[in-house]
Amino acid sequence: MERRCEGSEIGFDFELVQDAMARALLKSKYAMLILLVLHRKSVESTSNLTHAVGGSPAIIIDTLKMLEKFGLIERPRSSRGRHAHQNRLTVLGRHLIEAPVPTWPSLLSR
Repeated sequence: MERRCEGSEIGFDFELVQDAMARALLKSKYAMLILLVLHRKSVESTSNLTHAVGGSPAIIIDTLKMLEKFGLIERPRSSRGRHAHQNRLTVLGRHLIEAPVPTWPSLLSR
């Protein structure tokens, strides 16, 4: 089922969004914290995210890679160095975070 995002010309598969969010939340306890920080700050370095959510760098990087794989964030390289990334929400990630709270129980019951 494809639904249009309000205020956007981008259509997306809402079922796919729900599945991606459920998998991300269940795989890492840091996933939601990272998404919330990125929603608030819009762009954040990996080291700042690590400090913000309190996890080890290795676990945070693995979680970021997983969120990127699900299409919830993007991680372009930073100009600061070849290993530095600037992390930000994708349109899909932003819509997940901004989804009405009543839809969340259905995400977690999958």
